[in-house]
Amino acid sequence: MDTGQSPTWRARLRKALMDHFSESDIKSLCFDLTIDYEQLSGENKTEKVISLIAYCDQTDTIPQLIQWCSRHRPNVAWDEIEAAAIQEENTQKPLVIPSVPAPEKKRNITPWFSIGGIVIIIILLTILVVDLISRSNEPKTTSIQTTTSFELASPTINITQEKPTTIPEESSPISDNTPTQTTESVQIEQKNNLGSGLKVECIHADVWTVHPGESANVDSKNCWQLANNSISAKDDGLTFFIDQPEEEMISGIYTEIDGNAIIDFDIRIDKLQTSANDVLSNIAIGIVPNNLALDSGKFIIYQKESPVESYPVFLKHEERGDFDSYMTQEGEFIRYSLGSQDHVTMRLVGDVLNIFRNGQKVAGPLDVAYRERVLWIGYRVALDGAIEADISGLTIQE
Repeated sequence: MDTGQSPTWRARLRKALMDHFSESDIKSLCFDLTIDYEQLSGENKTEKVISLIAYCDQTDTIPQLIQWCSRHRPNVAWDEIEAAAIQEENTQKPLVIPSVPAPEKKRNITPWFSIGGIVIIIILLTILVVDLISRSNEPKTTSIQTTTSFELASPTINITQEKPTTIPEESSPISDNTPTQTTESVQIEQKNNLGSGLKVECIHADVWTVHPGESANVDSKNCWQLANNSISAKDDGLTFFIDQPEEEMISGIYTEIDGNAIIDFDIRIDKLQTSANDVLSNIAIGIVPNNLALDSGKFIIYQKESPVESYPVFLKHEERGDFDSYMTQEGEFIRYSLGSQDHVTMRLVGDVLNIFRNGQKVAGPLDVAYRERVLWIGYRVALDGAIEADISGLTIQE
């Protein structure tokens, strides 16, 4: 596609991408279109979007880009942007005037040449008739034997993929809430169950690491002592109890995840409070880089964003970000009812994470293509905030 200086559709496309997609969504877009996000020039979202449009323009993949956007944000007038791009391309193509061949001079054909042609045709017809007569006198067993000497079979081919690295289905919008059975086929080699690293009053140090580590100690049984972190362990579960801390607290435990995984647990939250608007209190469980860059992680987050008691607890897949980071169901933001129990399943296949809540897909596909990654279970509580929560039945199959 020509990259002439006609900014109309490019400006509209850039604005639509900036307004309707978060930086995380742009990364997912690049992942789905096999574009290396890190190779796009720019240090921020705006520069990355401009670079992405220029790349797709140069590689003639603007239609694929717009098709992806239309599938994930169908309420935006993507068709108008695409029509403007096509119109620009058509108007910039040079007009090619086909050459008209010169009229051929008529030739005089002598009668003797026409007579010779008729004689040749008669000879060919004679040969054809003789050949047909000779074929009709041959026995017809040959054709029957040829027809019956072959039998068609329908072979069965079994293809086994031991460790799939991509999702075989087309990416669907995050807001697609069609009920999905959590028993869908994901091929996992069940090597261990890391949930066994949690026992009554023991978070086993061989399995889990604590953050922040300086506030915790390991006892003689090789168990983390986390009284200062307000975390206690039980069989295959954790309990959080924090009440009006004197400063904001961020704490949790994490364990390495290598390869595909299925993570299951139940969660019940009895109290989640914050002290001021936009000062967050939350519980987050998800996949993050092993350097604990939590802003880059993908989670199921139960978050309170206002001190007003009636203000809802929202579910998100990123702590910060715009409205795209909220989990939705039937076009509405999902709200959690304090005191109720959720069953959560996370399915990690290759570099893609999908999250299910009570049997329905609420987030995904989410890009978790980190060089090394861990499962994080933790909380953020605001100054003078509070959390009372219980996580149980934790299993991690790798």
